[in-house]
Amino acid sequence: MKKLYSITLSLLFIFTSCSEFEHENLQNIEPTEKLYSKRFLEMQDQKLPIIDLDALDNYCDLRSILDANSCDGHLSTIKFKLENKQYHLVAFHACPDSREIRCYFRSNFISIYNDSIFEDYKTKFSIDHLDIKIDELVKDSQLSYNIDRPRKNLFFIDYPDSARISEVKITLKKLFEANEELESKIQKPLINSIIFDLNIPAPPPPPPVLPEL
Repeated sequence: MKKLYSITLSLLFIFTSCSEFEHENLQNIEPTEKLYSKRFLEMQDQKLPIIDLDALDNYCDLRSILDANSCDGHLSTIKFKLENKQYHLVAFHACPDSREIRCYFRSNFISIYNDSIFEDYKTKFSIDHLDIKIDELVKDSQLSYNIDRPRKNLFFIDYPDSARISEVKITLKKLFEANEELESKIQKPLINSIIFDLNIPAPPPPPPVLPEL
């Protein structure tokens, strides 16, 4: 009787393990939905270099490739897979050796560093509240709009070199979805750009030292 009980438990374990294995395999072979940003589709004929985030370990690896591409005069595109979806987007990045001064006049921007959105040099909140900033951009576009000058929304993103690429992918997924939300809510010409550079407003300069009387 004891032997029969042991055999029954063994068979039950085998069937359970097989069931879990089959479930994992079904998840792995589930078709991947490919999603493309509007900027990616606009530039796909340019045959820009593609960076596969799934082949990288950390943000330092990504920054090195972005540096090399931008210093060679190329924009980069990025692809990555998350939750059975593969995202494709355009990555803007300034060559670190460039002395070019970039003007972001008349642009809205959101600055993200290490999973935090910075309002200014000392005020920040979690990337999970990105929807609040998106609502602000939507309201801003409704207040004033020049049809001859498309609205520019700039999303600056940067991480410490040691940050895992899995963290970067989660943030990029949220930015991808935010861009789609903006385009669906603002039925006007838009230019949304994801820029891989640090852009946290600097603190104000100290007050001048007054001469002693």
